[in-house]
Amino acid sequence: MNEADPFVIAHAKFEGSDVVSEENRKGPGVIDKNLKIPNVADEHQVRVLKFFDYVRTEGWSF
Repeated sequence: MNEADPFVIAHAKFEGSDVVSEENRKGPGVIDKNLKIPNVADEHQVRVLKFFDYVRTEGWSF
C-alpha cells in the first residue's frame, strides 16, 4: 500500500464518500504490508469502485 493510501481511505470515511481505485483485493492470509486499498477500505466500511463502475453509478454519458 502506498504511503498516501490510508489518508485517502480516512478522508473518504470522514466525508462519507467512495474511493475510486483500479486495485484488486488480495486474498486471505496476505501479509499486512501487501494489502491493497480495497482490503483496507473494507475494514473501515468505505466503498471502493473501479473507474467505469463509478462512471455508471454517477450516470455519466459520453
